[in-house]
Amino acid sequence: MVLYTTLSKGSSVSIGEHRIELRDGDPPRYVRNGYEVLLAGIDRLLIHPAPPIYLPILGLFRHVMIPIKPAIIVGPRAEIEVVRRVVTDIAVSTPTEEVEYVDVFPLRTPKMAVYGRPADGLLCRYMFPGEGPGTIEVQLRIRSDCRHPVTLNRIVVPTSLFRIFYAPESDRAVTAPLDVTLECDVAVIRAGEEPEDMVPIPLETERMLTRRMQVEPRILRTVLAHVEEFIMDRGY
Repeated sequence: MVLYTTLSKGSSVSIGEHRIELRDGDPPRYVRNGYEVLLAGIDRLLIHPAPPIYLPILGLFRHVMIPIKPAIIVGPRAEIEVVRRVVTDIAVSTPTEEVEYVDVFPLRTPKMAVYGRPADGLLCRYMFPGEGPGTIEVQLRIRSDCRHPVTLNRIVVPTSLFRIFYAPESDRAVTAPLDVTLECDVAVIRAGEEPEDMVPIPLETERMLTRRMQVEPRILRTVLAHVEEFIMDRGY
């Protein structure tokens, strides 16, 4: 199945319960399940994964939670590499120098999770496990520095470490690998190298997101802030 493709005038694509079309006309009309927008001077659109910051409300989530099912018991000083697949959102964007998202829609109803105590925990976008088109491969490279077995049930990372890449004219999408170091009481997570055979998803600029969110730039920057590593200190 070719999921991440170019939507040209007069063409349509069905993705689960969603049917998206770029109807021919002057100007062309983008349509999805009753949602419509006219496009002046744009005769094609790109379909690709969306970063997990838009739904259900843009900027609500600054972290994602990736469940590890079944859980992994990592022995003392052991290393393991595993791949988990999670369901993504789909974006339809303009093929312009400054990208604008025409539409973003979920393949499953977005779910919230709290990492830590309810009173002061981190609000996370829960990434549903899944298989097939519309899912993202997450490669986990896990190493334990502990002297006793550790059970890993989930991974929590800021959205800036959840960097998505995809192969155009395919249904394949991946994240940059996540290097997970278990240090007994905490887990230290860093993003690995970019995959060579993939391209990064088109992203809207800070200016575009600020306009869309209607918030001050300093607030948006806390959502987009790039970090080199994240420490899971509230359990894993």
